[in-house]
Amino acid sequence: PACAEKVEDSLEKMGVKMRLGAAISRIVEQGDGIEAYFADHDLAEKADFIVLCIGARSNMSFVNQDEVATGAGVLVDDHMCTNVENLYAAGDVAQGTNLLTGKKETIALWANARYQGRTAGANMAGVNQTYPGNIPHNITHFLDMDFVGIGDVRNGSREEEIVTKDGYYYLVFNDKGLQGINMFGRFHESGLVKSRMIKRLLLHNNLPTGNYDFSNDLLMQYIKKTILYMG
Repeated sequence: PACAEKVEDSLEKMGVKMRLGAAISRIVEQGDGIEAYFADHDLAEKADFIVLCIGARSNMSFVNQDEVATGAGVLVDDHMCTNVENLYAAGDVAQGTNLLTGKKETIALWANARYQGRTAGANMAGVNQTYPGNIPHNITHFLDMDFVGIGDVRNGSREEEIVTKDGYYYLVFNDKGLQGINMFGRFHESGLVKSRMIKRLLLHNNLPTGNYDFSNDLLMQYIKKTILYMG
């Protein structure tokens, strides 16, 4: 909520009109633009164009769901193999593991798709390779603003805020450690922070971490040092 308020304040200062929690009932094309009507009243908002933000959804039209195990997408193990022998899936259609929850979820990120595809390809070629999973990570650049979400800030019992000269950071924890970060104003350090979060989650789940060994305390020291140095 605190980070959302900062985004709203910045948009209002730019003259952006926001109508939150309102559903569009109909859209009418006019000669000089578009009119959008909202369900809560009959007045229309005029616009040059309308952008629909609908998220990501797996295209399951080509999948025989009587044979292939599916949820919101095609369910895969850490080899990217489905329940059907020698049938693999990767990318936005595949439901791999969310390291934060341990559940099978579709994480529609190009980096996640790349790792899944590489793992699937290696196993199809006879090389035993695994991909343990990923965590949600989104970066938005909009009207000269940068907003980043890593992990899940809804799944915590303790919060912490870090403010620098050009950035705001909202961190959420539970008994398992850091669960999510919202960053406003900067995005450059997000990849480094996410990488260390994943290493810590792999360590927590007794999975291979490569050359890294980050406990929760070491993770927080690294994140704060990175943020303060780059901010």
